Amino acid sequence: MSIHQPAQPTGVVVPNGTNLAFLSALGIQDRSFDKELMEVYGPENYCFFTEKMGKFRVTENEEFYHYEANKSFPSVQVASGGSGTPGANATIVIAAASHTNGGTQSPLRVGEVVEIMASGIMGKITQVNKTTPNAHTATIAPLLATDAFNPSANDYLLFKGLQDEGEASDTREGISDITRKVTNTITEFREDFTITDKASMERIEWSFGGRSYYKYRGTKQTEKRFLGSMEDKLVFGTPVTNTNIANGTKGTKGMLSQVGSGGSTLDYAAGALDIADFQAMIRIFDQNGAPAEVHMLNDQYQFQEIQDALFAKYQNGSILWDSVGGKEAAAKYGFKSLQIENYTFHWKKYAPFSPAWKYGVLATQARYHNFGVAIPQGQHTDPRTGDVGPTLEIRYQNVPGHGSIYAWDHGGLSSKGTNGKLSVTNSFAAYRGLQLKAANQCVILQGS
Repeated sequence: MSIHQPAQPTGVVVPNGTNLAFLSALGIQDRSFDKELMEVYGPENYCFFTEKMGKFRVTENEEFYHYEANKSFPSVQVASGGSGTPGANATIVIAAASHTNGGTQSPLRVGEVVEIMASGIMGKITQVNKTTPNAHTATIAPLLATDAFNPSANDYLLFKGLQDEGEASDTREGISDITRKVTNTITEFREDFTITDKASMERIEWSFGGRSYYKYRGTKQTEKRFLGSMEDKLVFGTPVTNTNIANGTKGTKGMLSQVGSGGSTLDYAAGALDIADFQAMIRIFDQNGAPAEVHMLNDQYQFQEIQDALFAKYQNGSILWDSVGGKEAAAKYGFKSLQIENYTFHWKKYAPFSPAWKYGVLATQARYHNFGVAIPQGQHTDPRTGDVGPTLEIRYQNVPGHGSIYAWDHGGLSSKGTNGKLSVTNSFAAYRGLQLKAANQCVILQGS
């Protein structure tokens, strides 16, 4: 099958700004042809939509953060140990991953009743030894004399609390919750477009907003690239740690980086996506207390698979529209919605996952082929401040005196005539980052 591939590249850098020779080379001066230039690409920006939904908040500092609590009920993973004898005490060594603070602390305490996750056998901790970092031990007596307390390596002990304490019980050690501090940083965005005097005066063969001059077209495309640049960094971005990159930028962790490190990844057989894959995702939502509405961004291939796998078989139930601003807004911004169990999914075909769509290149091995990411939409309270905020939010620093985006012109042809050169430069600048709370509720769905 032959697929149309748009001409490349789609833009070039012209030294010293777009000039008359550049316009002549494109052959776009006015010749009384069709006055409307058709846009090739449709809406691309999920972060722009997020802002429009009001999930957009100022931060006073370059670094911003929030706190997240862990599960209220601890568990530990077993490294080794067991009694092998019904009713006998068992000595259990817990895995290094169940320790913190250099391996010196763990949730083990005398009096705790624990359950072997795989077998359901219950026991009570009678002694604890924490002298060896990352290898704390617990002596555990089974509650039933007929049970042998024999957990397998890598199994879990689930904490049930201080139960079966007997008469005249005394004070036990308490368990202190560990709260995680989740940080990110604001990064810098900039885009410029310069056009010379003769190029700005020359009429072109289509009108742009009723004005047949390239400077309006060039400025609008620059604005689109500027917004696209912010979208790209907020979704795909990484911190900047290489000191060869100048000016002290720190970069920012994008949405996928945060989901990849703090969320879950589900694999499926590309071409065979089915309801079972979404049921597996829903189990993750349930286990992590996710809210009822879920945004999911998909590349073209996965989006089409979802339509084939789900929409032909399932009818829309009582769909929640809160997170997309209503049914009409969902359609306007390209969402397709369906309720599965007690969750409403809002799927969006996301151009930046598909290089052929966004860039006009055919990439058979694109990184985000058969790819999607699910972001439950909820409200979360920051333990530090008490503030309630959405799961995903765009954070920004204000440009003093100009707001969240600073757009200005400069040069001899600018509104202020800032120098003697007959050209005008339109510039855009902004400072933004993305805050994702409860990344553990988010899921990457990857086909292979």
